[in-house]
Amino acid sequence: VKRLKGVRRPAIATIMPGDKGNFMLIDGGANTEVTPDALNTFAVMGSVYMDKVMGVKDPKVGLLNIGVEPNKGTDLQKHAYPLLEENEHIHFIGNAEARDVPACVADVVVCDGFTGNVFLKTYEGVALTLFSNVKDVMMKSTMTKLAALILKGGLKELKTKFDANAVGGAVPRRKWPSRTPSVRPSPSPRAAPSPPSRRTCRRRSGRTVPRRRRRQNER
Repeated sequence: VKRLKGVRRPAIATIMPGDKGNFMLIDGGANTEVTPDALNTFAVMGSVYMDKVMGVKDPKVGLLNIGVEPNKGTDLQKHAYPLLEENEHIHFIGNAEARDVPACVADVVVCDGFTGNVFLKTYEGVALTLFSNVKDVMMKSTMTKLAALILKGGLKELKTKFDANAVGGAVPRRKWPSRTPSVRPSPSPRAAPSPPSRRTCRRRSGRTVPRRRRRQNER
């Protein structure tokens, strides 16, 4: 496995659930410190993936920032903004605030690995906390339990939608054969040969001759 030609920094591209579908967060934690050129490359890679793999035509690319104005953010965001704006290979829509990302304001959200990892884990933590509180409310009384029974199917679908194992780029679970070596039963010890009896045969000239017949031949 190696980098594609023209790609200097690989990135973690995470497909995340949103209000109107899925969106991509790139970088999700591979590069904590990047350059504006790297963010520009991330935008191209994410845009191509969403188009060719996810089937999103002309995906919108947004730069994760603290405001929508072009002059917001650190030097990294300020220098990356004009590069993304002049890039003819992507559909850049400008800065995207974190609160607007779950609403799928952009199909590809570009950021450095440090910011992306913080956003990713915060997103997951909020979802887990929300579902935990909903469960507590549903178990308060008999009426809420009946309501939970009615809404069970919809809540299950909603939980699956925001499950990190179901989205998040996880590999589908598969039952692989066990690698534990099979224990074979040890062979039973062979019985010791019984001592020769009086009628034991004796070999003569390459063949077995009974003792009684041997005596008759000697006579």
